[in-house]
Parts: sequence; C-alpha cells; structure tokens
Amino acid sequence: MMQFSVRSRSHWALAGWLLALPLASSAFGHDFWLQPTVWSASTGKTSCVELRVGDNFKGEIVHREPDYVDRFVARVPESEDLVEVKALPGRPHPAGWLRPTAAGMHAFGYQSKPRFLELHPIKFREYLLEEALTDIVQERSRLGEQETPGREDFIRCAKSLVEVAGDSAAEKFVDKPLGLSLEFVALDDPMSCAELTRDAAVSTPPRDNRWRVQLLKDGKPVVAARVRCVSKAADNGRSLPQVVTTDKEGCATFDLSPGRTWLVTCVQMTRADQGRKTTDPSALGKEVHWVSHWASLTFRS
Repeated sequence: MMQFSVRSRSHWALAGWLLALPLASSAFGHDFWLQPTVWSASTGKTSCVELRVGDNFKGEIVHREPDYVDRFVARVPESEDLVEVKALPGRPHPAGWLRPTAAGMHAFGYQSKPRFLELHPIKFREYLLEEALTDIVQERSRLGEQETPGREDFIRCAKSLVEVAGDSAAEKFVDKPLGLSLEFVALDDPMSCAELTRDAAVSTPPRDNRWRVQLLKDGKPVVAARVRCVSKAADNGRSLPQVVTTDKEGCATFDLSPGRTWLVTCVQMTRADQGRKTTDPSALGKEVHWVSHWASLTFRS
C-alpha cells in the first residue's frame, strides 16, 4: 500500500558518510544520486553527470574520487556492451561524461567501493529505524549488540536515465540492469506515463499514470523492501515522498506527474561475513559487522 511521509533531517547529518567529507563537517542528508547536467541530451554533444548527496533533491556536489569508484558505466542504445563513463581530464567535477552517438534512452550507473562508518549504538539504532531496517534492530538485539557501536561498510549504487534526442527516436523504451549490486530497473517509460497524465484532462475516463520499477540485489528481485520516491518541479517545488513496499517480484508502483524530476531510493543491509575487515583506506583493517547498499534512480517525466 502506498503511503506518504515526511522524512526528518536527523543525525544522519553523518558527516563522514558523504564520500569525501570529513567526520567533523556540518550536517548533510544521506540520499546519494546521479544528476545529469541536462535531462534531454543530443547526439554528438557531451553529456555530463554529477554525483550529489543530500535530502529530497537538496544536495551538494560530490567530487569523483578514483580510489572509491568501483564502477562507472553507461548503457547506450547502439550497443549491448556497457560503456565506461570517464572523468574529465584533470577535473573531479562533473563526475563523468559521455558523448552519445545514437538517439534513445541512456542509462548511467555508478557504484562506490565500500566506505566504513562507525556510529554510537543510539545513533545507529535511530538510523536503522529511520530507514525501516527493523530486522537489523531485532538481529542486533538477538546477538546482544544493542550497546555496541554500529560498524558498517556502505556502498552507493546510483543510476540515472537520460533521454537523447536525434534524427531517429528509439522504437521502444528498454531499461536493463547495469550490474550494480543493488539496482532499480524501470519497467515503464516515465515519459510515456507523464504523457498519459497530460492527456488525462481531456480523456474520459482519466488514463493511468502509474509507473513501475523493479529492485534487484545481485540480479535477483528484492521482496518487501521499502522504496521511496520524491520529485521536484522546474521551480524546485518538491512533492511529499511516496513510500511503497516491493511485491513478490521486487516491484514498486508510483504515480508520476509530468514535467518533474524524480528520485527513487532504497537501503538494504545484511550481516557481514564473520571476521570481515573494511578495505576503506581511511579505516583500513577495522572490523565490519554490517554491509549496506544504497540504491537510487533519477529520471525526468
């Protein structure tokens, strides 16, 4: 069932959480997403994407750090193979660029290497409850870890869909997995859903503007996951988040409005293998108890 909620800006001010930001920095949110410099690109012209972190599309630019990039790829209409999204020479921002050669939908995907985070037990519990990770709260209780700090490796998995105009439009919208460890795959064309909404005022009865997305973990559907969707208009007006639980096929359905930019997010956490040590250079060798994956998908309707 769909719910609407307002997310608080809590302790996740999490300073060290933000890729390149130190633990002593000021408060920031914790959504992480890819944001193209233009949503409707053209063939033959450079298309750039930024890394951003914040809340509800209010975010700060994050510089590309080569040491923390696991993969940065794109799927283009003219090839079955993934294309590497390269950095601009000598520049950490924008994070990547591509020069499209064919019209149609292009999918950008970024995955970070693990980053280590250690939180006070109370703060860790607050974070778990905020992200509806109640099963982890219960597991910590079962293991007698309620009073121990939360030691976590977190991995960012961000994806963005960009429409490229050209001499010939793609015949059919197709979004395929990019191989991110936690990934959203759009099952419907968001532009088509938005067009249906535009027509609703003159249609009898109103047409369906529902849009479906599937959540995959290591290529398999994630059942009963909380997925959150928020949008903003050209004037930066933001909608209340829509919050949905995935069904038995890992799918969630949202209502789209035309002319808006959308951000879909989900967090999944699992127990780390016994004896796991973080590979994060800033905390090398520290023991890890939990591994989280943070997925996001951005697109324009």
